[in-house]
Amino acid sequence: MISVVVFTKNEEFDILGCLQCLKWSNDLIVFDSMSQDGTVGIAEAFGAKIIKRIYDDESTHKNWVLNNVNFKGSSDVSACWGQQCPEQR
Repeated sequence: MISVVVFTKNEEFDILGCLQCLKWSNDLIVFDSMSQDGTVGIAEAFGAKIIKRIYDDESTHKNWVLNNVNFKGSSDVSACWGQQCPEQR
């Protein structure tokens, strides 16, 4: 099991492609910064877990996830912020 967290805000045009690249994960979490578009609805329809939090600053936001999300699998956490999936390179 590998948990994957996707950080979003108003990503309705890109979220589906992102989630499709991550469909191998059995614990897909969308951490949304109060999107005002269809981002959350698309992610919910895909089956992702949704967590919402107002964005304050990057480090606080990312640390909140590490301290508050119950990740499945290994306790080791590695992150690739802002990376594209292999099919998009």
